[in-house]
Amino acid sequence: MGGSASVFSEEELEDYQELTYFTKKEIVHVFKRFRELEPERLDKDKRAKITIDKVLNLEELRVSVMRFWCQLFFCLRKSARWCFAQ
Repeated sequence: MGGSASVFSEEELEDYQELTYFTKKEIVHVFKRFRELEPERLDKDKRAKITIDKVLNLEELRVSVMRFWCQLFFCLRKSARWCFAQ
């Protein structure tokens, strides 16, 4: 995969920025961490879904109250997979 910033178009970065209030740099960093969970799948399709168990095992979520909200979100949606946009 090329540079992380090239994964997203400028328009996609602006959309994510507006929806999340993260900076473009933060969005690229979060995707980089997300991609590390299943690089082969996400290199083929950045919208690929991966299991919630893998997402919740990210160091950043293991020690965060966001873990609870992620689990609740997936429980309510009855979804076992998550894509980056979620």
